[in-house]
Amino acid sequence: MRSGPRQVWSRGALLGALAVMSACGDDAVTTIDPSSTESATEGSSSTAGSSTTTTTTTTATTTDGSSTSASSTTTTTTTTETTTESSSTGPGPVCGDGVVGPGEACDDGNADDTDACTSACEDATCGDGLVQAGVEECDDGDADDTDACTSACKNAVCGDGLVGPGEACDDGNQVDDDGCTNACALASCGDGVIDVGEECDDGNPDDTDACTSACKNAVCGDGSVQAGVEECDDGNPDDADACTNACEDAKCGDGIVGPGESCDDGNMIDDDECTNACALASCGDAKVQPGEECDDGDEDDTDECLSTCKAAICGDLAVQAGVEECDDGNQIDTDACVMCKAAKCGDMAVQAGVEECDDGNQVDTDACLSSCKAAQCGDAKVQAGVEECDDGNQVDNDGCTNACTLPKCGDGVLQAPELCDDGNNVNADTCSLLCHKSPKSIPLSAGQATSTYGGGGGAPFDLACPVGQVLIGFNGRSAGYVDQLAGVCGTLAIGVAADAFVVKVTPAGNLQAVGGGGGGPFNSLCPADQVIVGFSGRYGGYVDAIRFSCAPLQINEDAMGFKISVGAVTNLTQYGGNGGAPIPQTNCPGGQVANRKVGRSGGYVDNFGLGCATVGLAF
Repeated sequence: MRSGPRQVWSRGALLGALAVMSACGDDAVTTIDPSSTESATEGSSSTAGSSTTTTTTTTATTTDGSSTSASSTTTTTTTTETTTESSSTGPGPVCGDGVVGPGEACDDGNADDTDACTSACEDATCGDGLVQAGVEECDDGDADDTDACTSACKNAVCGDGLVGPGEACDDGNQVDDDGCTNACALASCGDGVIDVGEECDDGNPDDTDACTSACKNAVCGDGSVQAGVEECDDGNPDDADACTNACEDAKCGDGIVGPGESCDDGNMIDDDECTNACALASCGDAKVQPGEECDDGDEDDTDECLSTCKAAICGDLAVQAGVEECDDGNQIDTDACVMCKAAKCGDMAVQAGVEECDDGNQVDTDACLSSCKAAQCGDAKVQAGVEECDDGNQVDNDGCTNACTLPKCGDGVLQAPELCDDGNNVNADTCSLLCHKSPKSIPLSAGQATSTYGGGGGAPFDLACPVGQVLIGFNGRSAGYVDQLAGVCGTLAIGVAADAFVVKVTPAGNLQAVGGGGGGPFNSLCPADQVIVGFSGRYGGYVDAIRFSCAPLQINEDAMGFKISVGAVTNLTQYGGNGGAPIPQTNCPGGQVANRKVGRSGGYVDNFGLGCATVGLAF
C-alpha cells in the first residue's frame, strides 16, 4: 500500500514551534500529529478551524528523522487558510523557512523584527512600526512629525527643524538671537538671550544687577538700585531729596543741601561758615570758628570753655569744675582765694590774719612749720641749723633741754648717763669734762705674791707696809751677796697736774731690815711718784745680787669713767755679787704693786720675793 508523503519541518518552522512551547510553560504539552498537522501534498487540501483550550501533543519531525515533542495546555484560536495545491511537486513556501518564496520580500529564517527582514518576511522600512536596530532611533508607524518620533524615524530633538513635543518653535539652526532660541523657545525678555529690541538679557528677574528685568542696562535714574554700584535710585531728577542725581545717599559734605541741612559746602573744613555737620557756624555749635577761642557746644561755664566761646582761665569769675576751687576775679593772694585755689597753709601765700608764715612746703625743719606757724623752741619741731632737738616740753633733764639743745656733758644739766654735770670746762675738779665724778683716793686690796729666789737657810720673814702704803724703794747692804734689805714705804694720793688727775707718792717710813751687817750700804729708791712693781738679780744658796723695778701709777678717763693702771717699768741699779744664777724679771701680776717683802734671812738675805696689792680708785 502506498503511504502518503512524510511531514518534513524546516529549521525555521521547528524553531517557531519550540518558541511556542517555551512560551506556554513546562506544564503544557503540544503534540502535532501527522494526521492533524498542516501538510501540503499533491492534490490534497488542508483546512484549519478555530480550537479551544486543549491538551495536545505536537510532534515535529526534523529532516534528520528525529522528533521533538512538547505538551502544553493553552487556549488557542487558530485561523487557517485552505489552500489547494494543484501541483504535486512538493510542500508550499512558508515565511520563516529561510527561503524567499512567492509573496515574500525576504526571509531570514527568524522572528526578529529589529533586523532588515521582519517576521512577516517584509523588508524593514521606516514607518513599518518596527525599530530597525542600528538604523532607526524610533518607528511609531505614522507620518506625524510633531510627536516624539519623526517620519524619518528619528527621535524628535530641538534643532531638527520640526516643532516637537515641549517646543514652542524649532528653526533648525544654532542662532540664538533670532526669533527662536537654541532651546526651541520663542525669544522673550528674561530668556538669557539678547534679542532684537533688548539691551541686555541675563535671564533673571533681579533688578539690582547690571541688567534689569525689562532687559535694559541698569543706569542711575531707572528707579532700581544696582547692587555694589548705586547707594540709592529714586528715579527722579530731584537733587535735594534723600537720593542725589548721582544715585548716592544724600549726606553732609556732598556739596548739596539735602534734607536736615542748613548748608553744605562740600568740604571738611570745620571752621568756615558751614560746619562739617552742615550747620551754619555759631557760638555753641561745638565748632571753633574765627573769633572763637573754643566752642564745646554747651552753656556750661564751669567747664574749660565758657558759654561765650572763650577759654576758661583763672580770674574770669567762673569756677572751672575740677580745675579751680574758687575764682574771685582778682590777683590778691592774701585773701581767701589764691590763684583760683582756696587759700590754705602751704600755698606760699600768707593769708592775712590766719597764717604767720607760708613757705609752701611740708618741711617742719625750716623757719616756717607745715602748720604755717613760725618755728620756735618748744614747738616739737627741730629747726635745722638752729635747734639740736625740740621735744615740745619744759622738762630740762630729759633727752632735750629747754633750750632745744641735746644733752651734753658740761651743759650744767644732769642727764642720763651722766654722773655729774657742773657746767664748766674744768676737768680735774669734782666733775670731769666727761661728767664723771672725780676720784678721791686710791684704796689697796690684797693681791698675789711673786715667786721667791734663794736658798733655804735663815729664818723666814713677811713684812708689809702699813695699810694704804706701798713699797717705793729699798735700803740695804751688799758685797759678794746681798747682806741686808730694808723696805721703804710710801703713801698714795691723787693730785692734779695740767687739769688732769695724777698719782702722788710720798715717803712714809721703812720696814724692819732683814739679814746681816756685812758688806757696804746701798740706797735703791724709785723715781718720784713711782712704786716698786718687780725685781731681778742673781741667786744661789743666798741672794747674790738684787735689782728693783719701778713704775708710775696713771689715772685715765674714758667714756666709762676713771681708771688707774701701772705705767712703764723702770729698772734701778743692781747691787750684790756675780755669783749664782740669774733671777728672771719678776713683776707683780698685772695691775698690782708691791707692798711687802717676803723670804728668809740670817747673816745674809737667803731668799727673797715680793707681796703685791691691787690698786683702785675711790670717789
